[in-house]
Amino acid sequence: MTTVLVVEDDAFLRDIFQRVLERAGFHVLTAAHGKEALASFHGGGIGLVLTDLMMPELDGFELIRALKREAPTLPVIAVSVMNDMSNCRDRVVALGAELAMCKPVDPRELVRLVHQFTASPNGSASVQ
Repeated sequence: MTTVLVVEDDAFLRDIFQRVLERAGFHVLTAAHGKEALASFHGGGIGLVLTDLMMPELDGFELIRALKREAPTLPVIAVSVMNDMSNCRDRVVALGAELAMCKPVDPRELVRLVHQFTASPNGSASVQ
């Protein structure tokens, strides 16, 4: 079972993302900001990170940069309500994220993308 790390400072959205992904069969860990997410990541076993971009303590851009330094093949999906999403998409992809999505996120599309980016020949994309 793939473990997804959901990083979102809004507790309501974090809970929604967690429930949607758990119902789809994923194991989900959550973090309220980037520093908390890095601590969870260092615990091992994360197969994909879903991260907000605008957060306190360590924003999503810095989180993506740190994750990709340590685990270049780790799939990362960014989510944001930023006004200039095209610029944001370019920026997160340049940092190594697979893509950026606008909030509100369609739950079916989120599940489809997480399945897409965690699929591998042996059924696991976990990064230790």
